[in-house]
Amino acid sequence: MGADLILYFLIVIFCGNLVVAKDGQCSMYGDCGPAEAGSSKHLNCKYNGPAKPLTDPDGLKILETYCPELITGNNTLTCCDTTQLRTLQANLGVPQQMLLRCPSCFRNFLNLYCYTTCSPNQNNYVTIDYVKPDIPTGNKEAAVATHYYISENFANGMFNSCKDVQMPSANQKALNILCGHTAAECTPQKWLDFMGDTSNGQTPFRITFVIGNTATPPPGTNVTLHPMDAMTSKCSERAFNKSACSCQDCAASCAPIPSPPPTEIESTILGLDTWYFVMGLLYIVFLIVFFTSYLVSYFLCEPQQEQNSFTTVYQNGTQGNGTTNMDGSHSEKNHNQTKYNSEAIVQLSDISYMEKLGAAMERILQRTFTRWGACCARHPVLVIVLGVIIAGGLSAGIALFKVTTNPVELWSSSNSRARQEKDYFDSHFGPFYRIEQLVITRPNNHTKYRHPLPPPAPSTAYVNYSNLFDKEFLHMLLDMQLEIEALTATYNNKTVKLEDICFKPLAPDNNNCATQSVLEYWQKNHTTLDKVIMDEWGFTVMADFIDHFEYCVSAPASTQDTKGLNISCLAVDSAPTFPWVVMGGYDSTNYKNSTAFVITILVNNHLKDEDNEKAKAWEKVLISYLQSKQDHPNMTISFSTEVRTVPLTT
Repeated sequence: MGADLILYFLIVIFCGNLVVAKDGQCSMYGDCGPAEAGSSKHLNCKYNGPAKPLTDPDGLKILETYCPELITGNNTLTCCDTTQLRTLQANLGVPQQMLLRCPSCFRNFLNLYCYTTCSPNQNNYVTIDYVKPDIPTGNKEAAVATHYYISENFANGMFNSCKDVQMPSANQKALNILCGHTAAECTPQKWLDFMGDTSNGQTPFRITFVIGNTATPPPGTNVTLHPMDAMTSKCSERAFNKSACSCQDCAASCAPIPSPPPTEIESTILGLDTWYFVMGLLYIVFLIVFFTSYLVSYFLCEPQQEQNSFTTVYQNGTQGNGTTNMDGSHSEKNHNQTKYNSEAIVQLSDISYMEKLGAAMERILQRTFTRWGACCARHPVLVIVLGVIIAGGLSAGIALFKVTTNPVELWSSSNSRARQEKDYFDSHFGPFYRIEQLVITRPNNHTKYRHPLPPPAPSTAYVNYSNLFDKEFLHMLLDMQLEIEALTATYNNKTVKLEDICFKPLAPDNNNCATQSVLEYWQKNHTTLDKVIMDEWGFTVMADFIDHFEYCVSAPASTQDTKGLNISCLAVDSAPTFPWVVMGGYDSTNYKNSTAFVITILVNNHLKDEDNEKAKAWEKVLISYLQSKQDHPNMTISFSTEVRTVPLTT
């Protein structure tokens, strides 16, 4: 009895301390201002209370557009206000561009943020870890770190619907940009971890995603949570009243591969394939006809004796002309009759029909060209004059001769469908960029760059990189690239700079030229390239330029690495730099083994050739500069511009 009473008492105490999250409760509500002074990223206010009605028409319109599942009629309760919804709408711009081509994927992605921002049951799966006073007033608590619990079904469903979505503009999968890792390495947890990390440049506060189907209390709390388990749509299903994802973005949408037709039984004749037998038979018939015709020609078409004159060649080398009498006797009529009783070597009967035909053709050619030569010799002036007139007439077309170097003109007809479509595109959107490209190698340097691994690896552990990753060489290459970008030319007595002709994708907000180079990982800055992170004692390098490089090749669109350097991977023009564009000679995705760096500069192109004269003037200066670098002792440069191509030399 006493033991039962004690057990009952303990259960009451335990259950009294255990709090179960209730439906209709919020963890956050409202906008608490920027995360930092001057920052465009806003934090949510901590709020432990019931969900509030959303009555603002603008807010309801945004909610219906992005989170229709949360609309419950005239009395829609949410844990967000209109300001938060506008912020959500603004932050969805980039994911929408990348994922909307697969509506199901984008629908699932939206639900992830709709439920954490506006769901009236937010308190069931969102907890706040840390808060700080809001910047505008300091009177409210702004959430700076949260835990977000989601079910395995939702996490896997969202990931599976998006894992194959393509980015045609970059010729790669969208998760290469959104995951912080390559799409091949990405998993649901890695994707969520990257999206919840403030270092990605988009997330205003830290979100720790926890995937699991069980209600796990947060550390140090006694709250039982229910993981968010919203419905997910398969990529092969419709969403937003749009068709399912295409086969390119969703393998499940692809039509099944038809079964191969049954193997036909091959017909045979005498155990051989019919076609082999027929072709062999035809060949045998051909041989029979050929040899039969030859034998008939040999035995029946050759005259036994000639009634006309003939020439007999004797063993002693003399010739005799004669006729054959009716009785078959032979009488010589040559004035140089032989005095020897010699036996003839070649008889008329020995000469074949084809040989006689050849001899007749030879005599015709001989007579014809003899007469032709004699005529020319008798009338030399007339022959020369006529020859000059004829040659001049046939060569008159050279005045219209034009060398075509444009590949478009060389390989496509002016009235072809492809040319018509290209001309239409160029006339409406402008022709493709003028490309200035450099390929840099170090063929005469076979050393490896050894990059030591940070702790906890042993102090002697290192990873080999190609000689291109030597820091001194990178500084040298950076100097050259900066010199190229500073080149000036003269056209019509005006100075032409690269910034006057280059493509600027984000102008006027960002007036930097679009340049693809591995040095863009460090924003073409020597100081950034030299930046390192030391341990707390200042003895061991924990992260340097190589660590930043490794992070950027796996997450080229990241605005801040996670190595502690806090350096962006974006180029100075705010565009991502994809490793397969700026490096070459590597195997698979082992970019550390690259044997070439590629620098590509995009220059604006114009439909009218005269509008490209400034670019041509600058390109000529670029060629002169690069030719002066051809004997560089530490690198080999090949380059290509719109006006000239120089091959790689070693």
